Amino acid sequence: MKDERYRMIARLHEIRCAGCLNTIEGALRRRGAESVKIDLGSHIVEVVYQGPASDADAYCAAVRATGYQATLLGVASQNPGADGTDG
Repeated sequence: MKDERYRMIARLHEIRCAGCLNTIEGALRRRGAESVKIDLGSHIVEVVYQGPASDADAYCAAVRATGYQATLLGVASQNPGADGTDG
């Protein structure tokens, strides 16, 4: 069975510059993220990944391993029909 695709949103703490963003993005991509979008102004990161929804915790742990903090705000399925429609 193929892993499902999810989008997680987390708040990043104490990020200040492009170097912070690059460090965090690199850690998330090494963890397996398909895409990473970080907004420095709002300190919000969106990560799209394949795997179980619970992998969101592992992505937050990857951020913590870089020395920054991440608070998971939510996880949503990105699979066609996940909202009860056919896509």
